[in-house]
Amino acid sequence: MDGGRTAIMAFLNTGLKQAQQKAADRKARVAAENRAAIEPLRGTGGPYLRAEVDRVLAGTDLDRLQFLAYGKAIAEQRDAAAVQSAQQRADESRARVQLVLGAGGPEVKRAAQAALDAGDTAIEQFLATGYLEAAKKDAECPREGPRRRGSTHQGRRSTVRTGQEVRARQCGPPDF
Repeated sequence: MDGGRTAIMAFLNTGLKQAQQKAADRKARVAAENRAAIEPLRGTGGPYLRAEVDRVLAGTDLDRLQFLAYGKAIAEQRDAAAVQSAQQRADESRARVQLVLGAGGPEVKRAAQAALDAGDTAIEQFLATGYLEAAKKDAECPREGPRRRGSTHQGRRSTVRTGQEVRARQCGPPDF
């Protein structure tokens, strides 16, 4: 039992400080390794990962340790979900414009096709304001003039023809 007490006292007098120093050195080494593992991630990935990398690099050693343990995976999952959600919205918007393309008037069809050809940003702009503008133009310039069937009066035919010519000059040639 004396050997045990002597060994304990020797450890407490000198060994404890050495053990504490080794633990501090190991902790500093692990912290440096964690920082070195996170630094290359700065500016990469999606918005969630970039924000999380900036946060943990400015944070504590524990923040960096937890980031490497599970935070990075969570941020990557959130970025993936955001990209998937954005792609779904883009697909839905494209489908809406294609629907309008098949059912709209000539101006709406031209604007819709131009948006489809230009890409996702143009599609969102078309849905936000372009459709309404094109629909207004279609409403102002009807492609078919009034039809008067069964009328044999020459004056009426002349008026109808003249009205169609005026509309054609204002709105452009009809689409066939």
